[in-house]
Amino acid sequence: MCIDKLIELLDKSHSSFHVVNLVKELLVSKGFEEINEFDSFDIKLDSKYFVVRNDSSIIAFKTPKNLENYHFQIAASHTDSPTFKLKQNPIVKTVEGSSLNVEPYGGMILSSWFDKALSIAGRVVVKDQNSVKTMFLDIEKDLLVIPNVAIHMNRDINSGFKYNPAVDTLPLISTEDVDFKTLLQNELKFDGEILSHDLYLYSRENAKLCGLNNEFLMSPRIDNLTSVYSSLCALIHAENNDSLQVLAAFDNEEVGSRTRQGAGSTFLQDILVRYHRMMGYEALWLPGTDHAGLATQNVVEKELAKEGLTRHDLG
Repeated sequence: MCIDKLIELLDKSHSSFHVVNLVKELLVSKGFEEINEFDSFDIKLDSKYFVVRNDSSIIAFKTPKNLENYHFQIAASHTDSPTFKLKQNPIVKTVEGSSLNVEPYGGMILSSWFDKALSIAGRVVVKDQNSVKTMFLDIEKDLLVIPNVAIHMNRDINSGFKYNPAVDTLPLISTEDVDFKTLLQNELKFDGEILSHDLYLYSRENAKLCGLNNEFLMSPRIDNLTSVYSSLCALIHAENNDSLQVLAAFDNEEVGSRTRQGAGSTFLQDILVRYHRMMGYEALWLPGTDHAGLATQNVVEKELAKEGLTRHDLG
């Protein structure tokens, strides 16, 4: 994938939902077929597929031409990036006007969010007549700012100042009162009921090259979208004879991966075990057992030593 294409994708990837949607579009354009994990799989050799979970995680794979030397080749990354997440009732009225109530999401460098044009992107859940559906939102305008105060109001700013996210990082949206649900309806061009949302802030700064020879890439969301898109490029262009080549891009890595669509979920396990059984093999998903085992073994060996024994004496 050339650098110009990477920059184009970074500039469109304003939330994990938009990342997955872009990946889907690229996969479909390269002949990949979407399958729903709730439906029966009809998978063939020498074919290309992808599965989406929660609109924010995706697993794509290319099946081998034969099963003689069958094995997995997996590249994993994550679709989310450090940001601020909007609370469900985000409007905070102040003497200056209206701000948004947000909370840090992931491993943020808070100072990098100040004095920049920001906006909002993510997913909105709406009631449409007798059904519930989701709509993607990206407000493509300079909508918000988290301002620094003047130096004489914060003399410690250059001496390791500690920000309080509940006070110092609430973005300004207007000098007037704001009805947030009306704002969402206007941006979505939808006049029905807004039920809920998963919305995040993003920097309006575009990706760009810099340096004497344009050797450096500057961009928001480099963590971890450069890995997502480079893995995608590798999957699309790789030759495939006897391995199941897999791209796994998970959501919520920034907050621990322990969600239904995170790397700590059963998403990858479900897809690989299901495929393996369809190929006629028995399958057992055995997670790594050495992490706690190392510490436990050390304790056991100390107790054995008290009795004049070693682990080798146990056979």
